[in-house]
Amino acid sequence: MKHITSKLLSLLLTLAMLLSMIPAAYAEGTEGTTEGSTSTEKVVAEVGETTATTETLNDSTTVTSSNAATAVGDGSENNPYTLEQLSKMTRDQYITAQKALGGTMYVTVGDYRYDKNGVLGNGKRDDTTGQIEDRNVLNGYNSNGYLGEKNDGANGKNIVFVGGKITSGATGYTSIDNIGTSLLLAVPAYTNVTFKGTTFNNVMSFNYQLYTGPWSQLGELKFDGCTFNGIIVGAIAAQTLTFNGCTFNNYENTDSANNSNPTWIRPAYGNWKKDDNEGQGDNFKSLTTINFTGNTVTSTRPVKFEYISQWDITSTVTATSNTFDITAQPGDTSIKNVGLYLGAHTDKNEFHLVADNNTKSKGTAALYTIPKGTTSLPAGSTVKDSSGNEIELTDALAWKGTKDDVLTLKTECEAKIGDAYYATLADAFAAADKTGDTVIELLDDINMTGKNWTPVGVDGYHGQGVITLNGNGKTITGLSAPLFAGGFAGKSGIVIKDLTIAGADINDTTNNQGIGAFINCVDSMTRIELDNCHLKNSKIVSTGGARVGGLIGWTSGYNNQNDGPVDTKVTLTNCSVENVTIEAKGSVGGLIGHAGANPATYHDITDCTVSGCTLTSTKDSGNYVGTLVGTANVGQITVDAASSASGNTLKQNSSASEEASDKILGRDAVNDTGLVIVDNKVVAAGTAYGDIVNKNANEVLVEVSKGHWVKPHEETVAMIGAKQYTTLPDAITAADENATVTLLKDVTVTKPIEVTKSMTLDLNGHVLTAATVSDRSESKDEKNSAIWVTAKNVNLTINGMTAGSGMKMGDTHNTEWETKVWGFVDLREGSAGSTVTINGGSYTGSTCASDNYHYTALFTVGSESKLVLNNVSAETDERVVKASGCGEVIVSGGTYNITGINAFLGAAFETKTASFTDMKLTAKYGGCVQVGSNATLENCEIKVTDIRTGDGTYLNCAVAVQYGGTATVKSGTYTAPYAAYVYNSGGTINIENGTFTGVVRADATTDTTAVINIKNGSFNGEIQKGGGPGSETISITGGTFSSDPSVHVVGNGNTNIVKRAGSEGAYTYTVLAKSGLTSGVYLTNPSGALANNYYVSSTANGVWTVSYSAPSSGGGSSSSSRRYDVSAPSVKHGDVTVSPKSASKGDTVTITVKPDSGYELDTLT
Repeated sequence: MKHITSKLLSLLLTLAMLLSMIPAAYAEGTEGTTEGSTSTEKVVAEVGETTATTETLNDSTTVTSSNAATAVGDGSENNPYTLEQLSKMTRDQYITAQKALGGTMYVTVGDYRYDKNGVLGNGKRDDTTGQIEDRNVLNGYNSNGYLGEKNDGANGKNIVFVGGKITSGATGYTSIDNIGTSLLLAVPAYTNVTFKGTTFNNVMSFNYQLYTGPWSQLGELKFDGCTFNGIIVGAIAAQTLTFNGCTFNNYENTDSANNSNPTWIRPAYGNWKKDDNEGQGDNFKSLTTINFTGNTVTSTRPVKFEYISQWDITSTVTATSNTFDITAQPGDTSIKNVGLYLGAHTDKNEFHLVADNNTKSKGTAALYTIPKGTTSLPAGSTVKDSSGNEIELTDALAWKGTKDDVLTLKTECEAKIGDAYYATLADAFAAADKTGDTVIELLDDINMTGKNWTPVGVDGYHGQGVITLNGNGKTITGLSAPLFAGGFAGKSGIVIKDLTIAGADINDTTNNQGIGAFINCVDSMTRIELDNCHLKNSKIVSTGGARVGGLIGWTSGYNNQNDGPVDTKVTLTNCSVENVTIEAKGSVGGLIGHAGANPATYHDITDCTVSGCTLTSTKDSGNYVGTLVGTANVGQITVDAASSASGNTLKQNSSASEEASDKILGRDAVNDTGLVIVDNKVVAAGTAYGDIVNKNANEVLVEVSKGHWVKPHEETVAMIGAKQYTTLPDAITAADENATVTLLKDVTVTKPIEVTKSMTLDLNGHVLTAATVSDRSESKDEKNSAIWVTAKNVNLTINGMTAGSGMKMGDTHNTEWETKVWGFVDLREGSAGSTVTINGGSYTGSTCASDNYHYTALFTVGSESKLVLNNVSAETDERVVKASGCGEVIVSGGTYNITGINAFLGAAFETKTASFTDMKLTAKYGGCVQVGSNATLENCEIKVTDIRTGDGTYLNCAVAVQYGGTATVKSGTYTAPYAAYVYNSGGTINIENGTFTGVVRADATTDTTAVINIKNGSFNGEIQKGGGPGSETISITGGTFSSDPSVHVVGNGNTNIVKRAGSEGAYTYTVLAKSGLTSGVYLTNPSGALANNYYVSSTANGVWTVSYSAPSSGGGSSSSSRRYDVSAPSVKHGDVTVSPKSASKGDTVTITVKPDSGYELDTLT
């Protein structure tokens, strides 16, 4: 690489020398021709230049005004146009060139200088009215300013100015309103102008001819990797302004050092009034996006952007990964040396700020500042990091303040809907979808003290849906009117979460229906939910006759069957009313004033409290005051045990004496359909329910949805919602997709019920008896379970969590297999993709038939279907699960008892997967789990209690694999005559851990393979290979065993080793990796693998004993206790022996030397 680099430098030097020898052939304004292939320079002096620009012409081309566009460069990135070429280009030539270039034109800058006013492009700024379009220029007064269909083809393209430097003759200016210099970008409307790697010197003010037809802007004005030795100042007419990777060097304004900001930029518009700019099209927007990224700034004043979001056009400013070194000027008496100045047009013009990873020097006072006299961004502004997370910028100081005038720039919006932010909550409500649902997020606490509030209505009659207000733990203080007026009809609703209203002072003289701090009236709305909502330290006074509640005033559903019904469900969860005074002529309740003006109104109150309140109804007589609900009528109210009231004062009319009470309802009596349930006890019921007062609600009624109770007819067997059915098959047939069928009585099924849609069957504390007689004759072969799943992609869930739920078999002692009940649920052929999930319940019954070749099961899994058993209790003398097809079985938890000879999971020859977790299984004979594919067992407890004798003893197993299947045991306890068994049809068992009591065995026939891999675990029983003609492999790399496993240990004596413990007749054997071995007895030589301070102390009786030698206090063994191996070298013609073979200091070692016959001992050394 070094030689290559040297050659490259040599070539570059040679090229530089050749270029320096090229003669200058042309003077300013002179036409000429280059001949042959010689490269020639042309010197061009622009107006106002003091130094000419050098451009290179190639080949034999004569430069004239008519061919200037193509005379030198071709506008491509590799061969850009020159500034002169661009300056002589007509609009039509530009259109043609851009078409050829694909819309992006490159122009070299060279060394461009001007005194006061410069031009890049072709045109001039002349705002004299009455001019017609001049197509000899690229842009001028009344030039085409359209995008879209009316665009003549010139607008909206890209020009990239490359390299070079641009120098203005202006070195200072007095103010942004008196700049005195201009650089006109004379290019078509909405052109995206990029300066790439250009150096700018002195004061720059970029100009553009706004007054096209219609008025226009540039698209983007971008500075990429540029260097500024000066200032950019003025109003910039571009939709987007970008500075990326630029360097701003310190520069002093020679006319006003105080205005030495690297940038002082405003948006540019046609006139300085909003109305004058309207009608110019949607694109006539200036600086809607400002990007200032990856720049390095050295100065004495901040980078300044002001008038942001002018004329209510919300702008986004992104300032990321910039470095600021802003030092104070001599004589500064206030803070001005900050990094970035962000000034909105007015305090009403919000903008979005993205700020991240900006850094400053030690001498920079702060990273951010905002206009003098402001302490926050305008309402509606947002502050986020690059990932879109809302953040707070604390490295900010007040402009022209002191170091103690610290500001925090943060999101100043009260609410948002999706990604749209709103200055006020009222603005967000006004923007809510009028024909659908809306979710509003409250972003900050709101103080409404002294401000007007108009309660929000939800117009369901005209299609508005549910408005959700997520309070996010915020508080609205000082409301003078309710938050929501309420709503009416359709699918409308109000959901309020995690919101506190505090210090509300509501005084109403006209409302005669309902008033509540959160919602006034609920009329025929489908969904009303208040979750974690609280009213504190507030006062509500009504003199117009309204029913008043702390949270909600009045509720009503709509039960007219002609154009309804509309079930109105009101749910209050974890809500509270604390230290509140309510006074009204009508009903008064701590939570709800009047609940249920229509029978189709259902209230559920959970974990709500009312405390420290004074509740007064000024009605002359009656009971209209309740701590939770003022009065109930024809609707339903359900209150849980956790809801409570304490320390409240209830008064009926103002003249009554004060009375502390926890009376939940003001009026106990309800009308004919009214119902009040408190802590599952019926406390009030209308005549429609009969005599059920003081009875447990769940014993006499059915809760079809939260807070909605139905008294079923006597003959009703099942329900879907509030609809009642006299048979279970009728209910299942009528069920819609994903409906819930609730069983109300024990039922007996005599004919299989077909399920073809996804649904839930809730056993609801009842028992389904399967009495479906099968017909196993050859002509039919019908295996009749109680429930069949016969369609694809059906999800059937059977819930048995309620105590008493389950299924059982009818005709439990029938021994005729041809007519035997097949089981409970059968995922039949044609049910591919379907899943049956059983949650809880007890499932019992005998399915055993006299013919051992016709197996039945409680649950049958068909091809490509799935069965999930969660915490099920089952007992049978046959299989629990039969899965002969490519199905999947998942068992989690539960207790199972098998009293017959068959397995929990049997005939699983092709089962796709089976997993068992936390399952307890007891079997009389086993085998418990037989799999022919993939199975996983984790933390299971499987036990076989008896031993089967005679034929089939191999079935006495906890885990068995057959037909090439694989079982992985991760943990658990497995106890059986055969704890784990690979049958002779072959397969694999991988044991990662667990406790196994019983034989672990692998069998194989001639053409099968049986493999058992043991990584860890405890094994009390023999490890056996069947010894058949097939391939049987048992590989052990860890675990503890009751018999010597050495013959099966992988790498025994090399990578692994067997360690023995205990005494003769009760040995245990542990397989370890041969590394870091410690004290104990090993069946092979452990030398070379001992831990520090351990040594072989004995090799007697064919085993190796390892002992520990304690180190000395100095870190090694003490001289008196350290033992040494003693050995003698082999010798010729004699024998040398030592005794003992290890010794410590002070021990006597006997060395015996015996010469061979014919030799004698000469010298002993």
